[in-house]
Amino acid sequence: MEAVFGLVLVMLTGVSHATDMVTTCNATHNSSRCSVVLNGTLNLQLMTNASGCELLFKKNLIDGPTLIFSLKRNQVTFRGTSEKRSKFFINNGTLRLTNVERTDSGQYLAEIYDSNGLLLGTRRVQLDIEGK
Repeated sequence: MEAVFGLVLVMLTGVSHATDMVTTCNATHNSSRCSVVLNGTLNLQLMTNASGCELLFKKNLIDGPTLIFSLKRNQVTFRGTSEKRSKFFINNGTLRLTNVERTDSGQYLAEIYDSNGLLLGTRRVQLDIEGK
């Protein structure tokens, strides 16, 4: 009986890990496309190191772009519904988004500036959500 219970416990543990799918996307180029599993986790690398940079990350909507987060003076400020599900790692320029939702799909734009406000580059990312 204990062996059966142990097997069931191991199977349930495996299932819980299987639902936590992590997708890593490299968006360090001008344009990228990324597919993420619904309810999974996204690690989106926008640059190799964001220290000393300023960054605006926006989602393009029908009525205009909306700011998702900004980085200024090494301080990250999130806005909107993804605020509690997001974290930005300055040391490697990666955005982590957990519990990905259908509404997260869409086109995003990252604007990268130096500390003097000079535009260094932009990154466009198309995010697609897969699954039911």
